[in-house]
Amino acid sequence: MNGNRKEHGFTLIELICAIVILGIIGVGAGLGLTAFMKSWVITNENAGLSQKTQSAMARMRVELSHTRVTDFEIGSATQIKYTPIFSDEETPKEHTISLASQQRAVTLDNHTLADQVSGLEFKYFETFDGSAKSTVTPKTKLVQIKLTMTGTNNTPHIFITRVKLASGS
Repeated sequence: MNGNRKEHGFTLIELICAIVILGIIGVGAGLGLTAFMKSWVITNENAGLSQKTQSAMARMRVELSHTRVTDFEIGSATQIKYTPIFSDEETPKEHTISLASQQRAVTLDNHTLADQVSGLEFKYFETFDGSAKSTVTPKTKLVQIKLTMTGTNNTPHIFITRVKLASGS
């Protein structure tokens, strides 16, 4: 062997160490990317659920805000049957909002407002800060709607709103 000769390149040990380090970095990056994609999917599904729920709640708010307390036929904790007063209707029609538990959906006259529903509850108030009643009374001024939706991984999402009923008799 010549002592003056310079060697170029990497040893086998150096190459193996570099490949192992790159493999560890690649596995870490892959796991991070997988976790990011899962969280993105969950966020996207929950955003869709929230949008669907907001739409259903808005429809129920409009319906009930055009209803007087005297226009309720049924006002229970799980179902409302009422006749709203819309100015464009010649003959007012009776409507029902209820939970179709078989379909896991909130329905308005058997038309689905939202699916993935695990609970629907109505509470009735005579004043904003008064105690809740489970049925409508002649003095009811507000209706609280509590909608429980089932999100990704069966996570419950609870949405609550209150609606002021139309005044007049």
